[in-house]
Amino acid sequence: MKNFLQKSLNIGVSKNKPVSLIHFLTNQCNARCPHCFIDFDDETAQSDKLSLESINKMTKSMGPQLMNVNFTGGEPFLDTDIETICEYYLKNTSIDSMFFSTNGAMTSKIIKIANRLSKAYPKVIFTYSISIDHIGDKHSDYRRVKKLYEKAIDSYRKLIEIGKNVQANVTVTVCDFNVDDIEEIFNELYINEKVHSITANVVRNEGVYLINKDKASAINHAYKKLVDLILSNDLQYKNDNFLAKMMNEKEKVMYNYLLDNFLNPHYVLPCHAGAGLLGVIYPNGDVYPCEVLDKKMGNLNDFDFNILELWAKNQELRNWIKDTKCHCTYECAWSYNILSSPKHMGKLALKGIL
Repeated sequence: MKNFLQKSLNIGVSKNKPVSLIHFLTNQCNARCPHCFIDFDDETAQSDKLSLESINKMTKSMGPQLMNVNFTGGEPFLDTDIETICEYYLKNTSIDSMFFSTNGAMTSKIIKIANRLSKAYPKVIFTYSISIDHIGDKHSDYRRVKKLYEKAIDSYRKLIEIGKNVQANVTVTVCDFNVDDIEEIFNELYINEKVHSITANVVRNEGVYLINKDKASAINHAYKKLVDLILSNDLQYKNDNFLAKMMNEKEKVMYNYLLDNFLNPHYVLPCHAGAGLLGVIYPNGDVYPCEVLDKKMGNLNDFDFNILELWAKNQELRNWIKDTKCHCTYECAWSYNILSSPKHMGKLALKGIL
């Protein structure tokens, strides 16, 4: 791990600089998933995009503590500059891992970029998380993209052949569409498609999407079933490095917390993620503490794209999050709240070593 001491002190002590960023490269997408939180009727949001010059400047201001960036959208591979943006983060920051949330439709582009980055940066872990909600035509029809299921599976199969520092997994988001078929979906992916790394997500109220209250109990039950199937079959990330071992253990802890919170939201751990260890960058330059809290940290344009300067102006927001015992079911925030918690930190580190 680069800058191990600085990163450890930030996570364990100060908790006031970004360790991970969720970077929305674009709001545009080739799919139209009913559970998506993006408002595709908002023409302004659809055209938002930071310039390469701005992103280059921002990444140079990042500091020595950044560990991970997660590219998302929309569909991040629709961004024509995605490879250049990857290079900026890899050359200008101290990241140890890069994460891509994708629907897997653009197989040729994904594999081309994955091959090049894997060879050019052998010490960085590249994870490609491919979203699949159902099997076959049910998935493709739900997302309104012809043959999307076949393309997604093809992307997964080609990614796992690339190299040791490339990880691919399938993420299943449990929602009212698939609650009755979770076991069938799991068996198809695991037994027939030979997918050996699966992540469970659960829908949440965000943006234009609201959970169907009548389905909430069924969604929680299906989420638990999927989690149990994943863990009992050991379908997590390849555990041949410290980071993967630690993250796999973190996932187990997080699943338990989310299962306990989905139907009965309540405070469990202090949130050090929002405005502290984690931030979300949107295509227009807005920065938020997380995807679900409607409190903007600022806009990068107003800070000449110096993200740490923007971060330093948000102690009041960090205090508000702490004082109000802010809590949610946002997986990315939970990840860093668990990683930074004295309750879990030692055990996670030990799991990574052993």
